[in-house]
Amino acid sequence: MEEAAAIRQAQQAAEAAVVAVVRELAQASIKDGVLWSDGAPLTAEHLYARAQYELGEMGFTCPDMIVAGSPDNALPHYRGDGAIKANAPVIIDIFPTSRTTHFNGDLTRTVVVGEATEEVRKMHAAVLQAIDAGIESIAPGIPGEDPHLAVCHVLVDRGYGTTTKGYEGPGGVAQMNHSTGHGVGLDVHEAPSLRHTVRDPLQEGDVVTVEPGLYLLGLGGVRIEDTGMVTKHGFENFTSLTRSLDPRDYL
Repeated sequence: MEEAAAIRQAQQAAEAAVVAVVRELAQASIKDGVLWSDGAPLTAEHLYARAQYELGEMGFTCPDMIVAGSPDNALPHYRGDGAIKANAPVIIDIFPTSRTTHFNGDLTRTVVVGEATEEVRKMHAAVLQAIDAGIESIAPGIPGEDPHLAVCHVLVDRGYGTTTKGYEGPGGVAQMNHSTGHGVGLDVHEAPSLRHTVRDPLQEGDVVTVEPGLYLLGLGGVRIEDTGMVTKHGFENFTSLTRSLDPRDYL
């Protein structure tokens, strides 16, 4: 399928750009709780430029990518600015568009340079379990809400919350406050949607994201996202990049 091949190529470009960003993070030093590189604080702007360069060399672009440090990445659409803090999660969300085919990819990873806190490690473990649950629930004919509810169930079972009715979880904990996924094609966000109340069935050949996340104001966020295709055998994942919290595992 020509469209699927183009999206897979875009996903490979996203992986290369994420690796380029994580490599910069992994090579940084820590000074006064902030990451430093080449004698200056390592900033979101520098990482954005590094990712854009990598994408540009491959024929892709992503002007609205997210390279967001804590604690402001507790807001899922915060794009990132300023110096990157050590010992705290950094969310990298890259959704490149091909300059030739115009198809998109979509990929998110979260890493910590230094020592992740116990709470962040627990959040990451819950999101890892949730993405697997969402992926395992995907098949032709199932409603778009089923993967979302599978993700919500895992997060609540792990002691967290969501904004989905019936899956609110306890108060004061990290929450997921967005849908589980969306279609990817000529638009980076298109049908089908993986969210509560979406009864439309997934169809063989749909390309969708699965992107659970947890966010806590004052601490930050953790999000992991893969993109792949609905097939008669389930979810064919176009994403091969590690989901590790440790930047060194990307090198």
